[in-house]
Amino acid sequence: LATPREELAKLIHPVGFYNNKAKFIHQSCEIIKNKYSGLVPLDVKSLIALPGIGMKMAVLIVNVCSKDACGICVDVHVHRISNRLKWASSKHPDETKGQLEEW
Repeated sequence: LATPREELAKLIHPVGFYNNKAKFIHQSCEIIKNKYSGLVPLDVKSLIALPGIGMKMAVLIVNVCSKDACGICVDVHVHRISNRLKWASSKHPDETKGQLEEW
């Protein structure tokens, strides 16, 4: 929070949508500080409520930062490849995630 949003945007400039991501990082840090006493929540429901955090990133955070694996991280690329390989038959990454986890 001590890093100004503009400076943060410069630091993450190589990634796409860096201005939005800098804004989301700042907002998420503020929420984590105020609502969770500075500790990142380790449940998917709380994480996806944070700005800029979707299902894939929430699952990744829980899988890496806790002892409990909570699922497979599925982005658009995993979704498309899984459908091409006939491992899943879905129209959305969240559906693909569910189908892959049923294996």
